[in-house]
Amino acid sequence: MRIRSSAFLLIGAFALLLLTQCTSTQSTTVVPEATSLPATSTTAPATATSLPSTPTTESPTPTLAPATSTSTVPPAASPGLDGAALVAERCIVCHTTERIQNSTKTRDEWEDTVKRMIGKGANLNSDEKDAVITYLAETFKTNVPPALGLDGAALVQERCTVCHSTERIQNSSKTRDEWEDTVKRMIGKGANLTSDEKDIVINYLAETYKK
Repeated sequence: MRIRSSAFLLIGAFALLLLTQCTSTQSTTVVPEATSLPATSTTAPATATSLPSTPTTESPTPTLAPATSTSTVPPAASPGLDGAALVAERCIVCHTTERIQNSTKTRDEWEDTVKRMIGKGANLNSDEKDAVITYLAETFKTNVPPALGLDGAALVQERCTVCHSTERIQNSSKTRDEWEDTVKRMIGKGANLTSDEKDIVINYLAETYKK
């Protein structure tokens, strides 16, 4: 009887042990580790859409050739600027053709003469004045032999009798100062005498037709 009780106790202990182990096995839940997937980037890389700037090409500035100055008056091409026609039309109003033809001057002297005539009323505009000066300077240029330029009698005959007769000069008698005033006055009226020629003419007249 005592042996049977011990067997039942042993069996009961063994069953309790099994029950305990089963309970602990069921209560232990193995949680599988979460498998983390690598994050997938859905952001597309930015694509540069800006176009390269196109350089602006400026038109080159044209280079102008420097203006060429011309100091000489070109030959007249139209009748309105014909020097000979202008002289015949505007100058012989006061002077004879022979007086002009018998005169010889440098260009500067003709320029002074024409300017003086304009001051006295000659009807010439700026272009016409230049055309007349060019014509006179080219046609009646100074070309007096040296002997003639130093000969008072020849100078009087050539330059003074253009306006005065020889008899008028020969019938005059003046002092040197009076002849000097006369010659200067004639130069102011257009007599073609340089400074040296003027002195030679005054000396000749003062010695030949003295008072």
